[in-house]
Amino acid sequence: MRLNIAICDDDKSFMENLEKMLISYSLQFDIDIHVDKYQNGSALLSAYDSSQSSPYQVLMLDIEMPGENGISIAEKIKHTKDFDVLIVFISNYPEYMLDSFSVHPYHFLQKPINYTTLNTLLDDIYNYYKKTHSLVTIISDYDTEHTIYIKNIYYIECSDSSSKALIFHMKDNQIRTTGTLNYWNTTLADNSFILCSRNTLINIQHIHFIKDNQIILENDEVVTMSKRNRKKLLDCFLNKIVAIHNH
Repeated sequence: MRLNIAICDDDKSFMENLEKMLISYSLQFDIDIHVDKYQNGSALLSAYDSSQSSPYQVLMLDIEMPGENGISIAEKIKHTKDFDVLIVFISNYPEYMLDSFSVHPYHFLQKPINYTTLNTLLDDIYNYYKKTHSLVTIISDYDTEHTIYIKNIYYIECSDSSSKALIFHMKDNQIRTTGTLNYWNTTLADNSFILCSRNTLINIQHIHFIKDNQIILENDEVVTMSKRNRKKLLDCFLNKIVAIHNH
């Protein structure tokens, strides 16, 4: 698997040092990493505009840059160009961390960055991609075979337990099939999925926020969680947020 990483920072020497650490990690663990460097957000946006597909899996963005800051650039990319790209914000000032949550960053790194900290982050990213870019095959009600990335599943709903009717919900489409929620709960246990009610298995990576007994997803769908599952789901969701802070 190849990781295409873009660094965007107005400090040229910082970018060069970060690139050297990324290459060292690549050589040490025999992982194919390609790095591009941009000194401002406009150049990064132009790279997206000129590409036929999403050019990067990971963006490492300085928050404080002349012109548009890193958070503004991330919002444009996430909202109009590549919703799935992993954002890693870099800053001298940890107080920016709360502002960065608006674009659902993967991590937040405080300057100066040391090799050990970067290694831990890259291990996490590599393992994340191995898990989320796994594929599952579903046979729909019309005997059509669908092969989809696990990461693209927002939630799985049991619409009728007696007939074992399931609906796989993605960002803007659905696949109807048959099976049991228990099977998928076991199968996807290591992929950030958790039961939020007796009839719904949800991917916590797509949760935007939680209010009372309602889960609002990144595509603005609302899913209800049961009182029984509330504490476990909240703990998992908060652990995701804490992970951003700890890195």
